[in-house]
Formats: sequence, C-alpha cells, structure tokens
Amino acid sequence: ALQQLGIIDEQEAIKIGKIAAANYLLTGSFIELNGYLRIEAQVLSVERGVQLGAAEITGLTNTFFQMEKELVIKLLSYMEVVLSKQEEDLIAKNIETRSIDASLNNYAGELAVIQADQLKKKGESSAAKSLIKIAEKKFKKALRYDPKYTKAKQNLLKLAKALPMTL
Repeated sequence: ALQQLGIIDEQEAIKIGKIAAANYLLTGSFIELNGYLRIEAQVLSVERGVQLGAAEITGLTNTFFQMEKELVIKLLSYMEVVLSKQEEDLIAKNIETRSIDASLNNYAGELAVIQADQLKKKGESSAAKSLIKIAEKKFKKALRYDPKYTKAKQNLLKLAKALPMTL
C-alpha cells in the first residue's frame, strides 16, 4: 500500500522488510470495477534485495476467495516452496465462504466481540452488552448471506454459550 501511494519504492520496501526481520515481502494492488476484480502481487527477497516474481489474477468480484487461493499458490512458487498437487488442492478447497458480504459481517462481529471484552475489563458492561448484540446481528447477517458459513455459526454458538457467563 505504501508503495502504491508513492510513499516508498521497492528498495525502501526491502529496507522495511530487513528492519522487520522478514525473509520475504509481499506487495501488490487491486482494482474492482463493474463486478470484476484484478489483483496484482509481487514477492521481494529481503535478503537479496530483488523481486523474485510477480503474479496477477482477474475474475468476478464474487470469486475473490477462490482467486486469493490461486494467487497464493502462484506466489509460493517464487519463494521456492514446492507443493504437491494434493497440497495445492487442499489450499484451493480451504475456503471458509464464497460470500464477501458474509465474510465482512462475520469479521465485524468478531471485532465487536473483542471490543466488548475490552469494555467489560474496564467495567463498562452496559456498552459491552450493546456490542455483543451488534456482534450477534453481524453473525446472523453473515449466515443470511451464506447459511453454510461454519465460522459464523461457530461464532454465534460461542456467543450464545458465553453470554450468560461474561456479562
């Protein structure tokens, strides 16, 4: 993101990677237009100070999670990670949901739970209860977008089990 804003160039990004003690640095950009998404990414070697490779993928926005997995597999090859066909298939199949809206609502619910826990620790139980209600609505909304979304189901179940004890 910093590179795309013109704040830093590739060499500056590598310097940041060295400070962070990273072996690799991943940079990239995306554009979404009229239901289509294009994601471009590059892998930089922090140690060697060079770009190892770049990859791009284009598809329908609602296939983002499948596109993400395909891009990961492409990028891993630049980091000298050799995957078997079985491992590639496992990565490709490991998609929590096919709905971006479901994912965003589930994530918002998870953030609300974290914030509620922080407020509870500060003794602000009323505000914490409000956030728990928001989290519950977000998890339910995620399930309306994708009724098979296991993570949202688990979060809702955890919330139901914890609610009487935590607040």
